[in-house]
Amino acid sequence: MALSHVSDLLFYLMIFGSFPLSTVGAYSGLMAAMAFVSLAVDMGVSPGLVREFARNRYPPRLVVMEATRLRRLPVALCGLVFSLWACGLHPRKELVLAVAFAAAAQILRTSTNTYSCWLRGVERQETANALLASGSLGRLAVLGGLVYARGVPSLATLFGALLFVEIVIWWSARSYARSRREFRVHAGMSPQRTVQLRNVLRVLRRDYLGISGLTTIQNRLDWVLVSRMLSSGALALYAMANKWYEICQSLLGMALTAILPTLSREGDRPGASAAGFLRVVLLASGLLSVGGALIGPELLRLLWADKYAGGELSLRLLMLAVVFATFNAVGFAQLVARHGERIIVRSTMWATLIQLAVNLVAIPRLGILGAVLGMWTLVVSVGLMYAFSNLQGRKVPLLDGRTYLYMILMVAGVIGLIGLNTPLVIRIPAGVVLWALSALVLSGEARRLLHSFWARMEGDLA
Repeated sequence: MALSHVSDLLFYLMIFGSFPLSTVGAYSGLMAAMAFVSLAVDMGVSPGLVREFARNRYPPRLVVMEATRLRRLPVALCGLVFSLWACGLHPRKELVLAVAFAAAAQILRTSTNTYSCWLRGVERQETANALLASGSLGRLAVLGGLVYARGVPSLATLFGALLFVEIVIWWSARSYARSRREFRVHAGMSPQRTVQLRNVLRVLRRDYLGISGLTTIQNRLDWVLVSRMLSSGALALYAMANKWYEICQSLLGMALTAILPTLSREGDRPGASAAGFLRVVLLASGLLSVGGALIGPELLRLLWADKYAGGELSLRLLMLAVVFATFNAVGFAQLVARHGERIIVRSTMWATLIQLAVNLVAIPRLGILGAVLGMWTLVVSVGLMYAFSNLQGRKVPLLDGRTYLYMILMVAGVIGLIGLNTPLVIRIPAGVVLWALSALVLSGEARRLLHSFWARMEGDLA
């Protein structure tokens, strides 16, 4: 999984570095639209398929067949919308091809994900991770080859090549699954059992579509709004800043995914090891947040000179939001472990509506900073709703006063350093000191060690 994340990071670095600003904006807008295509085709079914495969109540081949059947209507509707768009608005031929290739790749990826869910459900995590990494490496290799051979390829050429990668990965996943005896077993099912399976899939769609839809709106509707209300160049600046924010979140999310089974076993009272691990994740997010906010734009300038000039403040503010978003992710992991899905859905729904309202008002007036304000509104709203759940007695362990103080001190300190326009040689050590002092607030163990150190020092002086 780490290899997949590294490959995706290199892929986006190549996109942001090799393509002109207008092409980066067009690519980002198209990918934002494809996120909604993926939502429409998958309908939230995939998150629950792992559980159904793990329970082994139905032959896996039939589950895949029924999941595919359930998705036929959304695929047909996507095709109808595409046809009406292509025939009614008469866009450029290159754009039509790019959209067609991108949508086909997204549909194939959804199908591949069904086989990946089966692999995870039957505890073949290594194979599922290898499949994921193969896709990421394939996309990186194709992009690198196109850039090396043709300089800057057209969007149609790029998405055509990416579609080829998705075809290869889908065919490989399908062939591997069909080569396994436990997948090929096609035990006869009565019509009643078939109806029961279809009802299970419909329940999965009902339970997960809302969460998947809200997540897609949170992460990609702001891209669409920036593209429509501003320009593709503005979207390129915002997408670059937002992508770094998402990369940090995905890296920290890997750690939270690893600890989730332990949290589920320990219930309402996380053990010392789990609690310590979660605090380490919060400390790591603070380090990423402080570093990205204080020196992120300078690092980008070293990579791409002034290509993304105008997006520096957006990058600083979004990176500063990483620590808040990680705070919410820690709360999310604990709520999932304690069956707090209702709190998650309610908090996510209200926060998404608030973010949408802020985006609609702020983007036309503030430009991409309006979208950044919307993202900040989202993470703060979710955090406040989790805090309100604490006040109601639905305790979320580790989201206590020390954690809030840790984040507030860090954010206030970084804003002060940025606002004072301190030189880089002062900003870096000041940021390290700021993070260390904030960490002392969060970590009781660190405070005890510091207290012991000072007691020893006083003893030596005496």
